[in-house]
Amino acid sequence: PTVAQQLDLNPFGRVIGSRPRFGMLVIHTIRLELYTRLWCCFEVSEAKKESVQTNAAPSMNYMMDYYFSRRSGGDKFKSMLDVGTKEATCRSASDTKMITEVIESQGGFDALDSIIKGFRQSALDAMCEVAEQFVE
Repeated sequence: PTVAQQLDLNPFGRVIGSRPRFGMLVIHTIRLELYTRLWCCFEVSEAKKESVQTNAAPSMNYMMDYYFSRRSGGDKFKSMLDVGTKEATCRSASDTKMITEVIESQGGFDALDSIIKGFRQSALDAMCEVAEQFVE
């Protein structure tokens, strides 16, 4: 089947709708800003809307960057939390168009940014609270 035919089967929606037992793992690294990929933004948003347990799994470098930026505050910390999902793309222009239409019908990119920022900040802040126990 073509990609379009596969997408018509709504595989991601079916997985999310099944409420996966172990939820969804979202991997963050310093090599690529995850939320520049529109599919990733959309998948996290859909999982959150469906109350699927969504967990962040940052690389150690990403986590330490976030941790020390959080401690010092300022522009770097703010920039790590800022999300601009409207600029995110897919490899396929047709995927970008399809996902953009869904996002716009569900409140738009500002609403999506808020969901993504909230997820990222709450997940990473929880990890920072644990890390505080090991840092002097």
